[in-house]
Amino acid sequence: MAIIAVKQKWALARSIGGGGGDSPLEDRVIAIDFSPDGQWLATGGGFPSRGGEIYIWNVEDGSEELRIPGAHSDTVCSLAFSPDGSQLASGGADRFARIFETNRGRELCALEGHTGHVLGVSWQRNGRVLASVGADKAVKIWNLPNGEQKKSFSGFKKEVTSVHFLGIGTQAVVSAGDNVVKVVKEDGGEVRRLPDTGAYMHTSDVTPDGKLAVGGGFDGILRFWDINTGKLIHKFTPPKASPEVAAKK
Repeated sequence: MAIIAVKQKWALARSIGGGGGDSPLEDRVIAIDFSPDGQWLATGGGFPSRGGEIYIWNVEDGSEELRIPGAHSDTVCSLAFSPDGSQLASGGADRFARIFETNRGRELCALEGHTGHVLGVSWQRNGRVLASVGADKAVKIWNLPNGEQKKSFSGFKKEVTSVHFLGIGTQAVVSAGDNVVKVVKEDGGEVRRLPDTGAYMHTSDVTPDGKLAVGGGFDGILRFWDINTGKLIHKFTPPKASPEVAAKK
């Protein structure tokens, strides 16, 4: 018996936009999310202080499925499909979180309460509760579809940069600029702080089963944790530049 190590090779399938004048995208793409069935890709961006746009693309051929040109009055910062894919939540620099239908782009709800950029949005598995986080150092929990604010908590020293509900429960993983990625309850109570985060944490994500978390920070390191134990499983560090490259810098 022999053990063979096989490394998967990644190949570019297609590109959407290209930075030129003929690109369908107005400016930078800041947020992306795949639909639950993997058939659609949502992108969000826009010109700062001028407007935010949302696109939904067909993953198979890269064609446009839907465009919402005036989704926000400022740049779109975050996106999340609902668990059934019928709705799309977005967060913007205009301090709003919004809910849109994915079949025709109609706005269903505008969630007002943040006093800074809305940097992350996440749906509970039941599709009736949304969490939003922002540059105002706050986490807000919303009842849908009526859009009423259910809870709000802070306690962070810097921006809360991402939020993701865990599995089918009400707990969530949040990342923040004060060097933290942690599991919290719906009322803000801390369940577990994930270790080895010594830098501004820009983002986090969790696996669909809620067992693993990943986070990326200003130090360029990508970390993976076991959520139940809080143990750091692995971290990928950026390669060191060669002496020639370092000298040029």
